[in-house]
Amino acid sequence: SGVVPYSHSYLPGEMQVSFLPGSYMCHYVLDGKPINVFAQLKANRMFIFPKGTVNFKLGIDYTLSANKGGGMVYDHDFPPIQGDGQSVRPRSYESLPSMHTLSAFVENHTEYSIGTTVLSIQPGVRVSRLMIDKAQALRGDINAVDPRVNVSYKFLTADNNHVFDNLSLVGGYGLATKMPTMAYLYPTPAYFDFVSYNSYAGADNPRNLAVMTTFVVPNTANHNLKPACSKKFEIGLNGRVGRVLGSITFFKENIDNEYGFQSVPISAGYNRYVIPQADMVSSTIPSYIDGALHYTMADGTVKKAPAYFQREVRSYSMPANVYETDKHGIEYTFNFGKIKPLSTDLIIDGAWFWIKRRSTGNGFNSSRVVTDVDPASGITNYNTYLAVMPAGSGSVRSRVNTNFRFVTHIPAIRLILSTTLQVVWQESVRNIYEDADGNPLYRAATSSYGKPMLEVLPVGYYDKEMNYFDWNPSGVERPEELVTRYSNPDYFTRQDYPVTCMLNFKLTKEIKKYVQISMIANNFLKFSKVYRQNKIGGYKELYSPMYFGAEIKAKF
Repeated sequence: SGVVPYSHSYLPGEMQVSFLPGSYMCHYVLDGKPINVFAQLKANRMFIFPKGTVNFKLGIDYTLSANKGGGMVYDHDFPPIQGDGQSVRPRSYESLPSMHTLSAFVENHTEYSIGTTVLSIQPGVRVSRLMIDKAQALRGDINAVDPRVNVSYKFLTADNNHVFDNLSLVGGYGLATKMPTMAYLYPTPAYFDFVSYNSYAGADNPRNLAVMTTFVVPNTANHNLKPACSKKFEIGLNGRVGRVLGSITFFKENIDNEYGFQSVPISAGYNRYVIPQADMVSSTIPSYIDGALHYTMADGTVKKAPAYFQREVRSYSMPANVYETDKHGIEYTFNFGKIKPLSTDLIIDGAWFWIKRRSTGNGFNSSRVVTDVDPASGITNYNTYLAVMPAGSGSVRSRVNTNFRFVTHIPAIRLILSTTLQVVWQESVRNIYEDADGNPLYRAATSSYGKPMLEVLPVGYYDKEMNYFDWNPSGVERPEELVTRYSNPDYFTRQDYPVTCMLNFKLTKEIKKYVQISMIANNFLKFSKVYRQNKIGGYKELYSPMYFGAEIKAKF
């Protein structure tokens, strides 16, 4: 995009910087040297009673994760990306603290015979502690308690009926905590680079000079970051009738405090230097001395350029708990055993999923409005606004699919052929923008061309002095720039996709008991279709790309 000034300073302040050429080759190395250590100590004891057993387990485990690499390493004068908005600086992985996790768990599996039926209860709990560098993460260690319980009741057996060899009612409930990773606990600092002066007159021209002001947020960690937590409940049936083995399970899962990044507004001030128009001639030479811009006239006179203070509103990314997900569905699998004339097993499995994911953190829209142009300096003055958009954007997805697996085993030549037909019977997606109660936050509107559209209004806004105001369109210039608008009036309408099917194939040759050679071909009939999304717009590839491969497994 042409020659531009570029700063790679890690320190805040105003300084003279160099120029990036209009085009250049960047070489960089992503240097990672991960270290992972895991240790576990377990013990168990079984007690046998006349009508059942009790198997008691307990243990502790320790995990260490660290990285001694240099991260992204490159020449500072030839960066892989130019600074735009929140700029990037190289950061060594070795500067990040190690992650230490200590956990203890206890579990009890009890089976008890009740006549011809069997009741199985398996409760357990895991207690974990993630040890954190408090200075860098701005918070203390994270503790988590994850209880769970699984229950199975085998109420039909070969001893009490003539149809089912086994039919069990199964269920479970539990919590699962997901600890934050290094990227969320120790995020990179935020750097903002503002151009205070920029003069480029050609290669090696003495008039070339660039001054930039760097604004640094040294620690972008979130002291309110919470661990993500999944609560899952499931209930189902599994059993066997003759050669047919099957199971069907209904599940419901809610995930709170999912990780992501949210914008945090800041206000940054910097000086703009301008050489007066009357002194701007081809022989004027600018220079940056003692924290100020000077310029030398043709007669040798040195003058100090006036400075004009400006302020802008920007935002940086901070790790946060910004999403929540609700899932429910049904999973099933049926193994029909071997079809003897074909020496083939038929296995049918599939699922129905309904997934709703919604943001819980606010977003921002920004706007810069010209107020005036200073006649002496020619500097354009702006009013900068940062609109606060409500949380609630997301999507609702549903999918019904079935897999038909045909596994043929030919022992005489030690050959296994596996063919899978994948069928997606129903698939849909719907964009949402709603509050916690499910009420839509968008409304119908009309564009300046008289066409129907949708819009979401801000809940408030910041001015460039970081004063917050509740949303009032009469309080800002050009309020339409701060409103989130959708030109497609069907953007929040459900998008349905057609039925699709795809064939995958795998051929495995066994060489004695030690070696297996396999050939794999997914979507080998090369089904391909790009579907035009007539509701939400755009296109979607409905099939996975065709690919072939091979693998060798050896056991010693």
